[in-house]
Amino acid sequence: CLATARGRYIEWLDSDDMYQPDALAARRAVMDQHPNVGLVYGACEIIDETGRRLPDWPMPFAEDTIQRGHEAFGELVLANTITTSTVLALRECHEQAGLFATDIGPSSTDWELWLRIALRADVAYTARPIARYRQHPHSISAATSTTGERLRCDIRVIRRIFAMERARIPDAEALHRRARAALGVKALLRSGDAFTLDRRGAALTAACQSFRAVPSLLRHAQSWGALLSILLGLESAQYRCSKYLLEHLYEPLHGTRYGMRIQKLAQPNPEWEE
Repeated sequence: CLATARGRYIEWLDSDDMYQPDALAARRAVMDQHPNVGLVYGACEIIDETGRRLPDWPMPFAEDTIQRGHEAFGELVLANTITTSTVLALRECHEQAGLFATDIGPSSTDWELWLRIALRADVAYTARPIARYRQHPHSISAATSTTGERLRCDIRVIRRIFAMERARIPDAEALHRRARAALGVKALLRSGDAFTLDRRGAALTAACQSFRAVPSLLRHAQSWGALLSILLGLESAQYRCSKYLLEHLYEPLHGTRYGMRIQKLAQPNPEWEE
């Protein structure tokens, strides 16, 4: 479809989502006013299979925002905050960045492309809802999250973007460490969710993925304690060890938007301790 399309702009609408009225005009207006912007995305409303409104997700900004490309990349590489069905990109910028990297897997290919675009142009956000995003158990996001494949795809994204685009990334080494810390957090949170559902194999796999993303974690006794507590089904020990590791991973993420999202999780919970 991308090879066939001839327009100046490219936008995506997933088959289970819907546009809001004037969605295209709202994003085109941003590009007309800001020639350096190569990608515009926006807020979305969350709906279920029947179209019923669900609680909103936390949005990255409270108001319309223009970010320099490298600034947007520095935040976006920690977590994908862009909903595909809200994206409008300049064809010229898209062609410079290249096509989707289909070798990543069934998830996260859009995130990797947004990262490449952010290294080549500014990124804009509109607080006005652009689309209605449908959540249901048969979506790719739901299926890959349940199996752990989404986390594996995220790991491939970070590996690929720093291998192929390192020359374009300012302070690449420091940002790579921060991105791996974010992966470590995601893996630990997935491990905790799986453990709560008594899926010990999945919990163990996710914990190991965290240590693979951040090998220095293996120097902490709590890492081995987390693995042992998962094997033995010890909820209290698993919680304490994971909490310690989250606090450690939070340090390089402090001051970032993703760090703000996980700050509460990385702090002690006196009520649970009691």
